[in-house]
Amino acid sequence: MVLRPYVLTDKHKLEGIIEAAGSGRSELARLLEVSYKTVYRWLDQGVKPHAAQSRIIGALFKEHVDLSGIVQKIKKGLPDPIKMLKKDKVLREKLFLLLTYHSNAIEGSRMTLKETEQAIAGKKVKGKELSQIPI
Repeated sequence: MVLRPYVLTDKHKLEGIIEAAGSGRSELARLLEVSYKTVYRWLDQGVKPHAAQSRIIGALFKEHVDLSGIVQKIKKGLPDPIKMLKKDKVLREKLFLLLTYHSNAIEGSRMTLKETEQAIAGKKVKGKELSQIPI
């Protein structure tokens, strides 16, 4: 099973601001210092805001919206991670590789992810002595 990251689009954020603030599109337009027509285009016509406007939308979203409800909604849609690891050998091996690589990096290892993968597989790591491999 492949998990896709959950992305809050500007449209989601705009809808969240309207719901949390208990106001309408006119008030949202006033907060964003844009016209009602612009908000309408963003919400109903699929037009994406300019990057600067998107940053302002993000800031207003953080200011007005409680994320706990959104997080709970996302969590309900996710499978149990322990069951996923038990079922999926490839996922389990990738997790082990990444945990090993990052743990070694924290301890000062300069091995690349590919070199770590080779070491875990029991292969000789080019340019590294056995004592340099912290696994």
